Amino acid sequence: MLNYDDLLPILIWVGTKVGTIFDASKRSGWRGTSTALAYPESKFGVISADEARYLVRADLASFAKKTSQLSIQRGSDDYAFGLYFFSVYGPRNPAGSSTIGHFLVDPKTGDVFDGVVCKEYKAPTLAKLQNSIRKRIGLSRADYLKLKRPIPMCDESKQSNP
Repeated sequence: MLNYDDLLPILIWVGTKVGTIFDASKRSGWRGTSTALAYPESKFGVISADEARYLVRADLASFAKKTSQLSIQRGSDDYAFGLYFFSVYGPRNPAGSSTIGHFLVDPKTGDVFDGVVCKEYKAPTLAKLQNSIRKRIGLSRADYLKLKRPIPMCDESKQSNP
């Protein structure tokens, strides 16, 4: 039996072919894709903000995906130049913060990073969706390795290899 997360790559592929994308955060209806960061010097496509949001969702722990009160909010792209920034919130928590995390997404590669600490996310569900999106934008493994950037907010001694 397919679950919703298994369908995300299909929904994104279909959405990009017809010019619309399913809004996974609301799970209701279709809407046009939002704007993507522009990279005129790149010969490859870029990942839209909606696709970046799906990448963030794909990396969330299973408990976070199950809540109906999950909110993925896009923040200012000025936070980390050239990257999409998202904050993820869960249900209201009277005893503390409802913040689940902060995420950065590279629109050229689909890499997802922690927005606070030196960490790149590599969950299996995320990797599956990243591969699907990279294929759609025409990014081969060799091209990906050329475009891959260091983890934001890390010094070079803490960088991991792809």
